[in-house]
Amino acid sequence: MLTRSDAHLALAVALVLVAGTAAAETNAGRLIPFSIEDQFKETHTEAEFAGGTVALVWGDRKSRDDAAVWADSLTAAFSRRLPSGSWQVRRVVHTKGAPFFVKGKIRGSFPRDPAAWALLDWKGVFRQAYQPEKNHVTVFLFAADGALVARRTGQEVDPAVVQELVDAVAGPQAGLVAGRRPPPEDFPARLAAAARERLSHHVAYDGSYRCLAYPGGDVPDDVGVCCDVVVRAYRAVGIDLQRAVHEDMLADFAAYPAYWGLKGPDPNIDHRRVPNLQTFFARHGESLPITHEGADYLPGDLVTWMLTGNLPHIGIVVDGRSADGRRPLIVHNIGRGPELEDALFRFPLTGHYRYDGSR
Repeated sequence: MLTRSDAHLALAVALVLVAGTAAAETNAGRLIPFSIEDQFKETHTEAEFAGGTVALVWGDRKSRDDAAVWADSLTAAFSRRLPSGSWQVRRVVHTKGAPFFVKGKIRGSFPRDPAAWALLDWKGVFRQAYQPEKNHVTVFLFAADGALVARRTGQEVDPAVVQELVDAVAGPQAGLVAGRRPPPEDFPARLAAAARERLSHHVAYDGSYRCLAYPGGDVPDDVGVCCDVVVRAYRAVGIDLQRAVHEDMLADFAAYPAYWGLKGPDPNIDHRRVPNLQTFFARHGESLPITHEGADYLPGDLVTWMLTGNLPHIGIVVDGRSADGRRPLIVHNIGRGPELEDALFRFPLTGHYRYDGSR
């Protein structure tokens, strides 16, 4: 967790919001000129960040793993609030003092994706200019004109601080997420129709772990579980729950259930687990009262149950009514592939949600 230091350390490590003035009485009030190589030996300069917001996440040998988590969390948060192409999040790794014969090993320990380059600061340029605290992560947030608008130091990622940093450049979040359009008025009907379309697919029930593409990854169309009905229906109307859930877990992993002993998000499986979907829908949609009145459940709503044996289950409310007209029908996969059933009150309900992707 990030900590606030005493008065002597505050200038160096606490959040500094400058609102158009220099951030500190050091040379760290702006983005410094630099020429630093990445893990591919490609040289980068401060000119590459001109005209856009940039968050530089500094870490040293002991804090580099925490810095990677911070960078992932900030990337997820920025992508939800700022237009694509207007920002960057980059890691700066203090590698000064490393023996020459281990430089290749250090380079090889970073992602091999050229788009995921990191600055390997062999000369300690950033350390000299900004004096970040040893063994900690420091996030430097620069505006489009190169001015330092925020600085924060700590260790484990803190979702509240991530939010502060995003707010520093995007403004406090109010209403819809920046860059997202309001859902069409017929969104619930479209989602219900997408769920009904799943009835035309022959699917064998199979919840085994598989490595998926990201984003937009899916198991083969002829296999799946209850969550896959929901994920595929949402994807058909333009919402990728794999990506949405993963980004939210990057931003606040502690908010999600810890049933599986994971230490971090896994985009291969997280969106295919009912408790995770429940958490996501509650955080970003509407969590509605659980009642036993069929009229309270509308097409496009999501419902969750606990089956015998403490097995969580999920389905989508669609148009159509039970034989007595008192309950809406459900599309779900309880083991026989996608089915349309009068199943709303068949099992104990554990959740009732609406989610349209607007926040």
